[in-house]
Amino acid sequence: MISAVSNSQDLDTSFSRSSTNVNILKTTNESLTFNLRRHLVIQHQIYIGINANFDRKKKKTSENCSVAIITKERREEIDRSFLNCIVRGGLSYNHFSHPWYEELFDILEPGYKAPDRRTFQKRIEHQYHTYINELKRLLPKDRPIAFTTDNRKISKNLNEYIGYELNRFGLKDCLHASITTDNANEMKAATAFDEFGPHFPCIAHIFNLIINHGLCIWKEPNENRYSFKPYHKNKVVEDDEDESVEAEQIPDDIKLDNNKQLNQSDNITISSDIGIPSPVLPTTDLQEDEFISDDDEEESNDIPSVLSSSIDNINKQILEIQHKTHHLVIRTRKLVGIMRSVVIDQYVRNHENSPKNGFILDVQIRWNSTFFMLQRVIHHQLVVRSVFIYKFPTITAVQKSLFANAYLDYDQWNLMQALHDVLALFEMATRSLAGKHYVTLALAYTTINIIRFGLQSKENDSSYLALLKKSILAQSELHFDIEMTKIQKELMIIYIS
Repeated sequence: MISAVSNSQDLDTSFSRSSTNVNILKTTNESLTFNLRRHLVIQHQIYIGINANFDRKKKKTSENCSVAIITKERREEIDRSFLNCIVRGGLSYNHFSHPWYEELFDILEPGYKAPDRRTFQKRIEHQYHTYINELKRLLPKDRPIAFTTDNRKISKNLNEYIGYELNRFGLKDCLHASITTDNANEMKAATAFDEFGPHFPCIAHIFNLIINHGLCIWKEPNENRYSFKPYHKNKVVEDDEDESVEAEQIPDDIKLDNNKQLNQSDNITISSDIGIPSPVLPTTDLQEDEFISDDDEEESNDIPSVLSSSIDNINKQILEIQHKTHHLVIRTRKLVGIMRSVVIDQYVRNHENSPKNGFILDVQIRWNSTFFMLQRVIHHQLVVRSVFIYKFPTITAVQKSLFANAYLDYDQWNLMQALHDVLALFEMATRSLAGKHYVTLALAYTTINIIRFGLQSKENDSSYLALLKKSILAQSELHFDIEMTKIQKELMIIYIS
């Protein structure tokens, strides 16, 4: 029988001195004396040393690491900041659960650990429902309400979805003042029966259509459009520029060899309708060392000589200037693409008059991007002209040929300046109508009149600028005077007063 064993005494030694034959001993929590201390407590009511192992571990933990304590208020403050990062920054729920963030948190805020993805998900869901309930409470039920939507669905589904949302917010039986959408055919069909109020086309979208049809910066001029043909109310011309535009990829025909030079096939082409891949203006980048070739769409000056007899002399001049504008923008895109290639980009950036972040390409789904592309080229003409003069030792004969085809003569520079001046008016107008914190329907009336005033001919206008203004004025007349409904015109004036 064991009479007494010291706490510090080894279990194997203790049992070897006793007459008890034990072959297997159970151990717990990596302690070899646990069974012995348990036996002393149960059988002999000896409690000395029962918590020795726990006290030893606690002491060891406190000696090796001191756990920082963060207050509840501070933790909630950081959690809210991370929640805003996820919601407004579009981050994933488990973004801050990465192991490297734990080390960062230990440095910035010792003791803080970010919530897991499930916690963030629940908090965002709760925040969303709180916001919706608050919005329902604030929406007036006793006054006419105007709606707007920019969803892309089949017209039948879109119609049902709008009805579902109105019912969810308790607005189904309210007085509907109007619904504003873009000019896409699906949008028009979904709101054609005035069940959500009269349909208003978005003024900013109309500006975009006026630019595309009047200046032809993306598509070839169409002789079947107004003002080359009389307007027929029942004849529908597709406003495909206002449909959902997918940014297409640059062709993969252009590749690099091991010496970072271009390997180009004989049939490399680029269409004027091809969108530029990156939507971010200051940082748009082509595939490295990529020159753009558009041999099949070489901007020739062979403007159609035989025009319909119904087109008078002014319309003939407008059609010619639209062709020139279309080909100029194609040539400018090619020139900018060349200057953004690795071969020339370094020279451009090292130039003393170089634009910040280099030159930029326009994107069809980004309004006003053509204006910013032309603006940067015009403001840095010295850099562009020096690129044509400088002898680059690393470019091939094919690249030199492509470069020569992108050359801009004096006449094209004048046309580019005229195009820039017209687009500047619409850049200002689109920016003013993009506000979120003021009534843009009232501002639209003033903006339209400012545009019309700016498009009036002046004595010092160049011949190019005068023709471009006439082309834009004709499209403005179509969209604002002929196609715009009387009720939309009246409401714009009512909001002004």
